[in-house]
Amino acid sequence: MAVLLANNAVSTLASSIGTGATTIAVASGHGSRFPSPSGDDWFPLTMVKNTGELEIVRCTARSADVLTIIRAQEGTPALAFDAGDIVQLRLTSAAFAECTQNADFSDYMRSLIDNPDAASVRGDLGLGNAATRNLQDALFNATAGRVLQVGSFGLGSLGVATANLNTLNVNGFYYSGPSTVGIPIAGDYATVLHQQSDVSNAAAQIYVSVILNRMLFRRMNSGVWSPWLEFYTTANLNPNSYQPALGFTPVQQGGGAHQGTNKVYLGWDGTGLRAQVDGTDLGRFITGHNAQAEFAANIAALPTAGVGTYGFMVIGIGGGPYGPGTVVAGASIGWSNGAGLFYGATAGTWKLLGAVQDADLNSSNSVTLCVRIA
Repeated sequence: MAVLLANNAVSTLASSIGTGATTIAVASGHGSRFPSPSGDDWFPLTMVKNTGELEIVRCTARSADVLTIIRAQEGTPALAFDAGDIVQLRLTSAAFAECTQNADFSDYMRSLIDNPDAASVRGDLGLGNAATRNLQDALFNATAGRVLQVGSFGLGSLGVATANLNTLNVNGFYYSGPSTVGIPIAGDYATVLHQQSDVSNAAAQIYVSVILNRMLFRRMNSGVWSPWLEFYTTANLNPNSYQPALGFTPVQQGGGAHQGTNKVYLGWDGTGLRAQVDGTDLGRFITGHNAQAEFAANIAALPTAGVGTYGFMVIGIGGGPYGPGTVVAGASIGWSNGAGLFYGATAGTWKLLGAVQDADLNSSNSVTLCVRIA
């Protein structure tokens, strides 16, 4: 069943009818102004007497200018009408209810129609409070709660022209030209981001030249702008240009075979060149100017019979001969002189630097120079 509607469908009765009539005839040729129902389709008609009394009926069929009707609808009484009384297709309450009931609406759409007020509809649509906010009436209107326009504060559109960077006090994107006061590069055009942290005392600006590959920034503190400072970029910082300015070739630290990433320090301690790796002091380098003194000091600092010290030793490990490089436990050798006399045992592990014919611990053939290795 469908409710049929038509725009401006109005006519007059061609003849009078009584209260029991189920068909009416409209003025000749006017029938085409009205829909042609079929099946369960229908459309609402309102018949109006010249006294203003009216009756709502349903039209269920039409043949040319003759309409079949059901009388006394929607609480109106059946009346007698005269020829010339008005017949008009008007949208009635029942017709509207049936339209909305039978329309191909989703459950979601029906839930919106059933909402009792606008706030409920906004809630179902997920609009939050955005739908009740007012749009900005100026690009720099900073009223809390306003909805931004495209171009507001220079967003989503061209930046906003400014004549003086020093007096800006509203956040936004601006553009400046050669005549703008406060620009850091004379004759330049640029985009400027201004961020105001306090109404008059604190702010920051970033300046991006649209002609040169340069970008600068500055800040305001206590109402006073700092000098412009420039960002380093690949356009104004090329490491290859700075090494020649040193006047010497730097030495690479680490990266070689068997080398770690430790930090190496080289420096002058007042009397000699000194080295340190991380926190470990390696002591002085021995160079031509200090070799004798450094050797003497280091040798003097060596403990007697300590690792790295030398001595004439009489060997007592039996057998022989033994050549240079032979390793002997300290318990099997002793201090001696060239004649092979034994002056007492030692400790640790020693290496022969010469040769012995035998190793009987008591003859000159058992004596050679040794170095302690452990």
